[in-house]
Amino acid sequence: MSVTPDDPVRLPPHVRPQRLGGIGRLPVFEIETVKLGEKLAYRPDPERPDRHGFVEPRELMPFGEYQAALASTQPDWREMT
Repeated sequence: MSVTPDDPVRLPPHVRPQRLGGIGRLPVFEIETVKLGEKLAYRPDPERPDRHGFVEPRELMPFGEYQAALASTQPDWREMT
């Protein structure tokens, strides 16, 4: 899953919600890296580590298990305002 670290201002304007200075229409959520659990990990994008990253499986797993791991983090999501 593609993510932007630390600050929603780093999101491209077409993705960033209007209330955060963009033109996007969808909400943006945040989660603390420590709340990703044992099955997921954050990896900075080697080409743009300050602007982009990935939430990935810690180890190889079926796609359905990855989806379930992502879904299990939903109680810790906080909408950016």
